[in-house]
Amino acid sequence: MSEEMHGMAIRAVAAYAPPSVITNTWIADRLREERIRYERQLDRELTESEAKEFETNDRWIRQKIGFRERRFVALGEGTIDLAVQATRLLSAKCGTDPADYDLIIFATVTPSYLYSPSDVGLLQYELGIPEFVDGVPKKLFGYTTTLACSSWVEGLLQA
Repeated sequence: MSEEMHGMAIRAVAAYAPPSVITNTWIADRLREERIRYERQLDRELTESEAKEFETNDRWIRQKIGFRERRFVALGEGTIDLAVQATRLLSAKCGTDPADYDLIIFATVTPSYLYSPSDVGLLQYELGIPEFVDGVPKKLFGYTTTLACSSWVEGLLQA
């Protein structure tokens, strides 16, 4: 269906990942160090089957798990901080002001709080989206969906 029929369309997509990167090589090096510490703690070399628990490398991780690196937020940062950055990138890309948004779909695997407040409400607050316009409640629709790995797909389907 066309945008004219519904008045709604996806104009752009933006994403934000924190700058702190942990590579598969770092993970493999860390496991080797853990193996050495464990052997010292036991005061013996590990058996072949025990040693296998500590063996990995970049290639194995990419083949079995499918990624090259992990991104970590800084201490004290969380889901909302990532969403604010992504929304600001999206606003810049579209030339829009978040105050003009009338729908927010927040799809996440890691909500900020288990029950309340919802991430969509926290995002509205952090972006400075007003609750009232000229004394009248702003018509802003939004919800948070937390369906594990399928959250993004559900959010896209709802959009």
